[in-house]
Amino acid sequence: MSRDGGINWKVAKRGDWIYEIGDHGALIVIARRNDPTNDILFSLDEGLTFNRFKISEVPIIVENIIIEPKSASQHFLVFGSHMKKSGVETKAFFSFVDFSSMNLNQCQGIEEPGMPESDFEYWTPNDGRHGASKCFLGQKVTYVRRK
Repeated sequence: MSRDGGINWKVAKRGDWIYEIGDHGALIVIARRNDPTNDILFSLDEGLTFNRFKISEVPIIVENIIIEPKSASQHFLVFGSHMKKSGVETKAFFSFVDFSSMNLNQCQGIEEPGMPESDFEYWTPNDGRHGASKCFLGQKVTYVRRK
């Protein structure tokens, strides 16, 4: 995970994982890739900790996790295939996971980033080598991101 445009990184989970990010970056949902599982993992703290959420009684191979295009929702679609006892994939598996029922705090204040009550801030990527100009790769761009 990186909060500074890829200058510094921290490991969220080792291994091969499928992931999707929702609620403007506040919710990360992951599942093992090509490894039978009964659950997905989710994080509410940028991948520092993960919680388990059981989505199937029998092991499945998760092929993808999908969210709406703007990644603002707390609703995810997990799809993959069920496994037979012999280890052969059988039929499709779909699970709609609605994290809004957990009463997570929805992000507020996107219209006023930088204000104390807002969950958003202005961010300009830079690596610190060009001083206060914050010019990076020949340009200065400012984004609104979740704090």
